[in-house]
Amino acid sequence: MLGVPLVFAAYPPTTNNLDSIVMLGRASGWATGAAGTVLYFDGSSWSPIPSGTNLDLMGLSFGPPSAVSSTSGFAVGGSGGSAAAIHWDGTAWTSITQGLSSPTAQKLSSVFEVSSTDAWAVDSASGAILHWTGMPRLGGGWNLVSTATGGLNSIFMSSPTEGWAVGTGGIIYHFTSGSWTLYSKVGTTLNSVFMSSQSEGWAVGNSGVIYHYASGSWSGPISPASSNNDLRSVFMLTSSEGWIVGSGGAVLHFLNGVWSLQPANLLATSQNLNSVSFAEGVGWAVGDTGTIISLTSQPPFSGIPPSNLQSVYLLTVNNGWVVGCSTGGCGTGTGQPLAAQWNGLSFTLGTVLGPTSDLYSVSLTSPSDG
Repeated sequence: MLGVPLVFAAYPPTTNNLDSIVMLGRASGWATGAAGTVLYFDGSSWSPIPSGTNLDLMGLSFGPPSAVSSTSGFAVGGSGGSAAAIHWDGTAWTSITQGLSSPTAQKLSSVFEVSSTDAWAVDSASGAILHWTGMPRLGGGWNLVSTATGGLNSIFMSSPTEGWAVGTGGIIYHFTSGSWTLYSKVGTTLNSVFMSSQSEGWAVGNSGVIYHYASGSWSGPISPASSNNDLRSVFMLTSSEGWIVGSGGAVLHFLNGVWSLQPANLLATSQNLNSVSFAEGVGWAVGDTGTIISLTSQPPFSGIPPSNLQSVYLLTVNNGWVVGCSTGGCGTGTGQPLAAQWNGLSFTLGTVLGPTSDLYSVSLTSPSDG
C-alpha cells in the first residue's frame, strides 16, 4: 500500500522531463532527464548537479539494484541523432562517449552497470546493443555487440553472463552463452524489464501490458489488465512485491500475487511517470515536467481501504478516528465513504449514513460523541 505520497510538482528543482531514477538508499538517489538534467537527493531535497552535456539523459544505473554503488554510475541518452554517455566516479560526472557514433548510437534509452568496468546500453532508435569495457577516465570504450530488429527501450543484466532487453513491437532479446538473440516477440511495445532473479522477472509496456518470466519462459499479457495506461517502468523489491509507473500518473503495486492499480487521488498528479526506484523500503517515481513523487513500501494499516486521508483526531493513544475522501476519489461521489476508528493497534471501518461523500474533518467531544 502507498504511504503518504509527497509530490514535488509545484516547485520542482527542474521543469524538464525526468526519465530515469536510481535510489542508493533512504537518503541518497539520482535522477536524470531532458537537456542533460541530473538531480541528486541528499535525504532532504533534490538538487541539480552539473552533467557536462545538454543532450537528453534517459537511462541511469549504479549497479545491480541489490548492490548499488555510490562511487560508480552510468547515465546514457541522446538527442538530435547524437548519443550521450557520462560516468559518476563519486566526485563528478564525466563524458565517456568513446566508441559512440551515429548511426549506430543515436538515442541510448537504457543502461545497466554490472561494474565500473562492465556496462551495457541499448538504443531506442537503431536497436544497437553496446558493451562498455575499460576504466572511465583511464581508458576504455563502447563496442557494438549486436543490433536488434527494432528499437530497444530497456536492458537488465541478471548476472555478468545473462541479461534481457525489450523494445519496439514487443521484441525480447536474451543474452546467454556470450551472445544476444531474439527470444520472443509479443506484439506490443515493451518499455521496461526487471529481473528479481535469474529465474524470474517482469516486463511492462504500452496499453497496460504486463509479462511475467518464470520457469524458463515469458507469459502474458496478464489478464485482466490492471491499467490501460502505457506502463513505462517496473521495479521489484522482492519476488513478492513490486511497483510499476506509467502514463497519466498510473502507479501499480504488486502484493499477494496481484498487480493493483493505486487510486489516482493518492498521487495528486496526472503527469506521465517514467521511472521508479526503491532502496531500503523507500521509493521515488519521476516523470514529465519535473514531477517527483515519494512512495513508501510498508504493510497497510488494517481496516483502511485505499483513499486520500483528510483528517485525524485522537482522544487517547488508543482511541481516535480518521476520515477522508471516498474510495472512488476526491470529488467523484463514488465508492465507499471513509471513516475508521483507531484502537491502538488497527483501524476498524465505521458506517457512514447517507450518500457517498468526501469527509474532510473530524472532531470528538467524547468516545461516543463527535
